[in-house]
Amino acid sequence: MAQAKTLTKAELKRLFDVTRSCSRYAERDLTMLQLTHYCGMRVGEVASLLVGDVLDADGKISTEIVLAAHRTKSKRARRIFVPKQMQRQLQQYIHSCFPKLLLPHICLAHRSRLTLQPTQQHNIYRDCMHRQQLLEQLVTVDAGLI
Repeated sequence: MAQAKTLTKAELKRLFDVTRSCSRYAERDLTMLQLTHYCGMRVGEVASLLVGDVLDADGKISTEIVLAAHRTKSKRARRIFVPKQMQRQLQQYIHSCFPKLLLPHICLAHRSRLTLQPTQQHNIYRDCMHRQQLLEQLVTVDAGLI
């Protein structure tokens, strides 16, 4: 089986920039894209995340996410380490959507969905990639006109 193409740093930056500028829910979409890239999470795993999964006992963003076996493709529990850049993005996203959750007295029992269902995420990802391709075509056309 052939290895899937991965995005270069430049392509990834462009994807994030397009998402920030074109998406109706840029913060959410950017967080989903970064979870798949920086943490290696699958779309279904991102879709199953709950707010309590990313907050520690103090109400701060956790340095790792533990996924139960029933939430992973391999049906085995998985521990995902969250890099600093991803922690900042999660904090920004949660603060913008759930501002009261980052207070110290909030318990981990909060079960609000962090993101969307896998099909919705796939459609958003596809739309972001499509927007990026359209922008690249426009830039190419503009360069040809100059």
